[in-house]
Amino acid sequence: MVWLKRPHARDVWRAGDAFAWSIIAVAVAAQVLDWLGLRELRYDFWNRLPVIDQVIGPIGRWEGPFGNSNLAGPIGAFLVAYGLYRYGLSRWVMVITGGVIVFLSDSRTGYLGLLVALFVAAVYRPRIGNFYMTRTARAVALVVAALAFVALIVLLDPTINNRTPVWSTFWNLWWSSPLVGVGSEGIANAIQGDGLLDGWATHGHNILIDPLARAGLLGLLPLLVALLSALVLTLRAAELGRQAGLVVLACFLASGITEDVVDWRYLGLQAFPLLLAAMLGAVAAPRQEGPLLQGDS
Repeated sequence: MVWLKRPHARDVWRAGDAFAWSIIAVAVAAQVLDWLGLRELRYDFWNRLPVIDQVIGPIGRWEGPFGNSNLAGPIGAFLVAYGLYRYGLSRWVMVITGGVIVFLSDSRTGYLGLLVALFVAAVYRPRIGNFYMTRTARAVALVVAALAFVALIVLLDPTINNRTPVWSTFWNLWWSSPLVGVGSEGIANAIQGDGLLDGWATHGHNILIDPLARAGLLGLLPLLVALLSALVLTLRAAELGRQAGLVVLACFLASGITEDVVDWRYLGLQAFPLLLAAMLGAVAAPRQEGPLLQGDS
């Protein structure tokens, strides 16, 4: 729909600004209420950053009003990715607030989204120093970065914090019903009845593996069409020198590797970066105004 009927750039940026500032306002308000003792925020896990532990002692991973630290992290990463393309005070507030949220949440998902967004923003600059970034140079940089990331994961955490066994089980669940999946009931049975999954693994921790097991190929294909459409739109825009949509999309997709940040059944908070990325990509292409039809004005 965004591709077929492109919105106006001014409206898209206004919507993005309103969303980003709303996130900041809600996060600050939740923290103030916590300090005042009016709304207690949960800190279920200890922050795993060794520097924090050594300097000021263990602190809780911040989840704010977002329900989980692994959901707060990607929100912070989005604020940084989007804030890079704003101006003046907005840029500073969004980037700093987003960085603080990622840091306090200590979310690997958030760190991954942030690092990928910054990397894409860098390689899609016209040049880095005196080196001009051609398509070939970008492709090589992306491949090298992906291989280095995989090698790092294999060396430091092969199970990605116990996610790979969950992915394997969800994949096997999908194979038992390839077209329509096993649904939430099938996943619940795998936890309670068969003992194939631990109690915390109620979802697939990946934006594609989870819907594949739940809804099968019939449920996954429309999502792939949406994601690929957004990718094409933002890549075309980036080639024209407008990288904002691609950077926001890269942040969203990277965050979705290790956490199903969106529930595809509902238009939730985490789904807006995907929509915003697609709209930023759509408005970047030059408009081709045809002749007015009868009755147009």
